[in-house]
Amino acid sequence: MDAYRCKTCGKYLPIDPSTLGVGDAVTFTTSQQSTVQTRLTVKRGAVVSAVGDTLCVKVPRGGIYRVHRADVTPEGAPTSLTRWMFGECTCGRATQ
Repeated sequence: MDAYRCKTCGKYLPIDPSTLGVGDAVTFTTSQQSTVQTRLTVKRGAVVSAVGDTLCVKVPRGGIYRVHRADVTPEGAPTSLTRWMFGECTCGRATQ
């Protein structure tokens, strides 16, 4: 996961979801709500089709999920929940 950290500020780098395509290993988060709690689950799978901003992701033992492209991250990259909790690089020096 160090490949996804800024060398200057130490926060996570933004992910470009437009680079994801068919065959890529990805992760995404699902949520289930009840009257008492909300359960967040990270799912791992492979992209089987991409149409516009929607990706179809095949999850082992879970079927196929239709997920918005912005809600998917490459396998090994920090999820959107992780970037939200620990912050995302805004210093602009990530490529220097």
